[in-house]
Amino acid sequence: MKILLIQARFTVHFGYITPPLGLISLSAFLKRAGFSDVEVMHPEILGGWRERLEERLREFKPDVVGISAMTAQARSMRDIAALVKRIAPETLVLAGGPYATHYPENCAADPAIDAAVMHEGELTLLELIQLREGGLPFYGVKGIAFRSGKEIVRNPPREFIEDLDSLPLPDWAALDLEAYQNFMPCSILAYKQRYMSVMNSRGCPYRCTFCHNVMGKKFRAQSPERVVEELSALHSKHGVTHIEVIDDIANCDPERFKAVLRAIAASGLKLKIYLAGGLRGDLLDEETIDLMPEAGVVDLTVAVESGSPRVQELIKKNLDLDRIKRMIAYAARKGLYVQGLFMIGFPGETMRDMWKTLCFAAGSKLHSMMIATCFGFRGTELGDGLDRKLAMNPENDVSVYEGYSFTSCSHLPPWKIKLMKFLINLFFYYNPFRLWRLIKALPNRNLALAGVFLRKIVQKTITFK
Repeated sequence: MKILLIQARFTVHFGYITPPLGLISLSAFLKRAGFSDVEVMHPEILGGWRERLEERLREFKPDVVGISAMTAQARSMRDIAALVKRIAPETLVLAGGPYATHYPENCAADPAIDAAVMHEGELTLLELIQLREGGLPFYGVKGIAFRSGKEIVRNPPREFIEDLDSLPLPDWAALDLEAYQNFMPCSILAYKQRYMSVMNSRGCPYRCTFCHNVMGKKFRAQSPERVVEELSALHSKHGVTHIEVIDDIANCDPERFKAVLRAIAASGLKLKIYLAGGLRGDLLDEETIDLMPEAGVVDLTVAVESGSPRVQELIKKNLDLDRIKRMIAYAARKGLYVQGLFMIGFPGETMRDMWKTLCFAAGSKLHSMMIATCFGFRGTELGDGLDRKLAMNPENDVSVYEGYSFTSCSHLPPWKIKLMKFLINLFFYYNPFRLWRLIKALPNRNLALAGVFLRKIVQKTITFK
């Protein structure tokens, strides 16, 4: 049984490319189950990717192709599925990832896709492949959607994996790790370094209205010992010296997170660690931040979203903004590089609310920040509460992203959203003291990095993005 796992491409590029952790986790799981002929392909990092994919399909002749896609990669997923069916019509084509999880009926309706796999894929994919190998139908498999005649059938969900330590180490050998050094990771400080992304937990118990539910609403995490085992293997077997942690909320369980930091510090591993996924800032405390440098942490990202307490309540994030600002300042004093994540354009958000976000960002000790426009996708609490004109409709694939800097689910006119993004970038970055702190924090051995960052800052303001 030959299996090819493909990560779909972004139609509209968002500035960074990271390794496909989901696919190498699936690859490791399948290989442990006895399916040794598994390959992973990431077209995003390949030049002439279409020709190379066609060539590999003809040479490898896979029996099963799995395509993982985020919502912004939906169009690419469909193109790849059509390409596979054109070259090998008998191949079982499966869609997975966030897009298939949230819009399984859309995927199943595509004639080039045989089934959509929802949420975690390890157990579901293994069962589908075993059935395929035995020539049996997959209609009773939990956690999938598929076509049956003219109808779309959505089977009951599959239970989540509770013990993440039971999973095998990801199949890092399936990727060209050196290739990722040429692309911008989530953390700019890891640029041009031999790094690897890791995810040590799954699930998020919070109920932010704008967010999809990919991995469930229960936080599940690896033990500190397993985290150290994974980092040690990356370092000793693959020469990785920089680690980018992209958990949804790595510090969701604060005591467990402290235990992880202590375990890494005690291991003696000399790694640089970037907490790029977006920590929950009001769960941080001085003790946790003090442990970070001891564990090798040099960079952390805090997901703030809005500086307005009213909007915090509207989106059900309910952060303690005063506490977050204190923790940002404390982390900066400890020598950590701190980035903030913000959004504007929420339904019901006023210009006054957005101005409070500007004041929070500009008045903080953040080194850098990213300001995004809120989308209200159908399938989220926020999106389902909007009228059709403001909700993002996934049936349009990613055409909704074509004007991603100027479109939002806000009732305000687009020019006001555009203006506020410009002003937030302007007030934040065109501060000589912040620019000095930012450049000073960048690695001295990579002076080109400062130029890359400064160019991005200028582009953000000149283009109003």
